[in-house]
Order: sequence, then structure tokens, then C-alpha cells
Amino acid sequence: MLFGIRQSCISVMHDEVYQLTDADFNGKFRYELEAVKSTSSKKVAYEFYDFAPKMFNLVRNFYGYNTEAYLKSIGPEGVFGSLAMGRINSLESQMSAGKSGSLFFYTADNLLMLKTISHNEYVHFKTIMKDYYEHMLAYPHTMITRFFGLHKIKFTYSGLTKAKRIYFVIMANVFNTSREV
Repeated sequence: MLFGIRQSCISVMHDEVYQLTDADFNGKFRYELEAVKSTSSKKVAYEFYDFAPKMFNLVRNFYGYNTEAYLKSIGPEGVFGSLAMGRINSLESQMSAGKSGSLFFYTADNLLMLKTISHNEYVHFKTIMKDYYEHMLAYPHTMITRFFGLHKIKFTYSGLTKAKRIYFVIMANVFNTSREV
């Protein structure tokens, strides 16, 4: 997951100035990785999907997260940095008590969180993506959650035909505030 996020950020990092087109809201990038489970010789094929990377890059920059700061918070650089500093868990997880059963992962700096979402939530977010982007730019102080990425991980075990999918968003941690919640 972290390497997929890093790769997707790097893919749009060199496009310093660009105007979004309708295709950018529907764009997706796919990265592959194959791994062997240590307990057996079964191979697992992973596919990481990044949706609308240019749009989310502009949203991140609009709210003060350049690529380096974003990767420092959430990418593999943050994980390895935490390990070097003796912090074993760079992403802390907490199971949602809500009906959806979503998982929440907070970054070590507590600025961002990853939240798993259902397939229906994923489909809905993709349909409102352009409106969401335009709203965020028109109303920068909105109370709507600041989403910084929409992703999917698809994995298939060798010998199985049906792939498993995990959908997740990356967003600002609304609980990281100096005010009492």
C-alpha cells in the first residue's frame, strides 16, 4: 500500500502546472507487485490502483501538502524513518465501532488517516469527484472532510480465481486539533 502511494505521488510530481480535464477525474493508474507468502510457496499478486491522482495532488497542494510532506507523513519514507527512530508502529490502527466495520489507520504524525470504505462508497465518491474538487477550491474553509487520495488494492492468491479488493481513502485527521472535541 505504502509503495503504491509513493509511486502514484511520484507519477504526478513532475507535472508542476497543469489544468485538469474531465479525463483526469476518471483517470486511474495501476501498479503491480508479486509476493511469496513466507509460510508457503503460494504467490500473491497485488495490484494497487490510484484514482484521479492529478486532482488529489492539486487538492493536497491547495491545503499545504506538497508531495514531499505528504510522503513524509504517509509514505514508506515515514515508515522507515519511524523504524530508524525506534517506533515500531508508524501507522496505528483502530477498528471502527461503527456499523460499517471500517478500519481507520492514523499516521505517526497524526495529521492524516486512511479509512477503508465499501464498494458502494467508492462508486459514490467517484461519481461526485469533480463536484467535490470544485467545492473544495471554491470554499477553502469548508467543514467537509479533506480527502487526499482514493485507492484500491486488489490481490489474488495463486490457484484462486476470485480476487479480493480493499478500497480506501486518505484524508485529513479531523481529530488532530488544538480544540477540544
